[in-house]
Amino acid sequence: MQQVIRCAVYTRKSVEEGLEQEFNTLDAQRMACEAYIAAKRLEGWTCLPDRYDDGGYSGGNLKRPAFQRLMDDVRAGCVDMIVCYKIDRLSRSLLDFTQVFNELEKHHVSFSCVTQELNTSTSMGRMCMNLLMTFAQFERELASERTSDKMAATRRKGIWPGGTVPYGYKRIEKRLVVDPDTAPNVVKIFEWYLELGTPKLVAKRLTENGILRFPERNKPFDTVMVATALRNCVYIGRVPLKNESFKGIHEPIIDMDLWDKVAARLKNVEFKPRTERRATSPALLTGLLRCGHCGDALSYTWTGKNRSGQIRYGYYTCRKDMRRGVSTCSVKSVPAQLIEPLVESEAVAFLKTPTMLRALAGERHISPFEMRRQLDSPEEFWTSLTPAAKRELLSRIIETVTVYESSVDIKFKVKGDKRLMEEFKNEHHGN
Repeated sequence: MQQVIRCAVYTRKSVEEGLEQEFNTLDAQRMACEAYIAAKRLEGWTCLPDRYDDGGYSGGNLKRPAFQRLMDDVRAGCVDMIVCYKIDRLSRSLLDFTQVFNELEKHHVSFSCVTQELNTSTSMGRMCMNLLMTFAQFERELASERTSDKMAATRRKGIWPGGTVPYGYKRIEKRLVVDPDTAPNVVKIFEWYLELGTPKLVAKRLTENGILRFPERNKPFDTVMVATALRNCVYIGRVPLKNESFKGIHEPIIDMDLWDKVAARLKNVEFKPRTERRATSPALLTGLLRCGHCGDALSYTWTGKNRSGQIRYGYYTCRKDMRRGVSTCSVKSVPAQLIEPLVESEAVAFLKTPTMLRALAGERHISPFEMRRQLDSPEEFWTSLTPAAKRELLSRIIETVTVYESSVDIKFKVKGDKRLMEEFKNEHHGN
């Protein structure tokens, strides 16, 4: 009996223009693919009814909803063949396509095109595919370079090239025009910064006065938005280009005297690079904690309760909430002395699974029995590790720790090993 090859048709278009038509480009691609599959029905090819259409998504990355749904079906074993009109409909990035191709090979799924005869089961077919992908990526990079050059030339002429319109302006006929309703608020941001001294206090006052950054979305100013506005030379009638700026054709909102005063104050503000702050941080769970309310990372901070400040009380605080002028997060912060022992306890329970126990014992060159004995005394086990070793171990076995208002969800890295997860569940419930 001939094997049935289940074919999924994937279509993509970079822009949304024309998708509202009754018969659009995506429909044309699918029709061509269906005809191609029908021509191979004697070989067992059959077209799956599910549609995987990405309209308005670039081929430069893999963050496309229909494509992700297609890959989920591939991993679930629902697809034997992916059919596209052209190879660049799937991806224009050679690196991304290589990643996708490796994933398809892992699940024994083939790939075929209507306009480019490819057979990925042969070495010649794979070589041709790589050559086509190289030229597709070259075409994308060439278009990107042309766009960048055009935008740079536009900025040198003092014309705003597009993108998010700076607060205080409107975009009329592709030019920036002062918005009389919001421009006075820009002046307040600069004046309040000189008065209050920090972007966070400015954001708080803006929120208290009902001044929103995006009123249509009810989104207030945060510290990043305020700090960005204070450094935006657009407000003095110039257009930025990397480390330079050019005289713009739009009207300024801020006079030079006020701009110079703010710029002088900003020079005295010292910022440590994030990597430097992280390197000196004693936090055990840095990079693992997420806020269950906002979805953002929790950053480590501390306060000293005595005059010398030697005794530190650590906290993990919602980073997004810290940037807001007024706190709206239900999680806000969690004491390190509460969350760290909880995660350590769950991590030890995970390490006690037979598979992890053997792996950990092998790395330490001790017997699984001795490793189990150490894990049965968590305090002894954690004391034997340096802070750096603790952080490395947790980052190896934990993907994320999501903190909610009244609960904590720990997601371990099991790399798709269902047996390992079952061992963990059974062992964990048995303890």
